[in-house]
Amino acid sequence: MSSRKERPRKLRGFAGVLYKQLDPLNQIDYFKEKHKDTNVKLLLNTIDGKHAALITIDKGTISVDSFPNKNKKDLKKKVLGWKGKLEADTKTFLDIAMGKLPIGTLAKKLFTGKLRGPRKLLIMASLFNILEKEKNK
Repeated sequence: MSSRKERPRKLRGFAGVLYKQLDPLNQIDYFKEKHKDTNVKLLLNTIDGKHAALITIDKGTISVDSFPNKNKKDLKKKVLGWKGKLEADTKTFLDIAMGKLPIGTLAKKLFTGKLRGPRKLLIMASLFNILEKEKNK
């Protein structure tokens, strides 16, 4: 009997970029230890793209999935189970990842309803901090 290895699902758009950035966290012991009790899903929806990214942190492991964002009903909390959501253009997401987004702009997104679950989304800053520290070792 031969066993067939399951092929990973192709990530599209912004989700593919995030996967390439965040997947190395799975090899970092500090990340595994710090998030060993974390169970959270974060939805990042690019309003100028065709796909949203769902980042899942589950007991020290991180994964990214891609979902078409054409039908907003498919991205609802009840469907995907996310605990934090951010909708923005791709440039804003890149600015967040690089630490270049001013606090005022982030606050504006909170008040206009574009940012949901802000405490959960602070985890994103933590993830990029860990990657930056690892890179500078």
